[in-house]
Amino acid sequence: MKGHHPSQRHHMVVHHYLRREARGVQHLFDLETCLSLLDLPREGDGPAG
Repeated sequence: MKGHHPSQRHHMVVHHYLRREARGVQHLFDLETCLSLLDLPREGDGPAG
């Protein structure tokens, strides 16, 4: 079993994204792009598997 839950991460990103957007913050990427970036493996995340 992996220790991270994508749906929970996505929920947090959506939550913060919408809060910032409501304050008038301009984002570099749209929400869909932000979520797709979360699914990419990043260096330094630890051993795969």
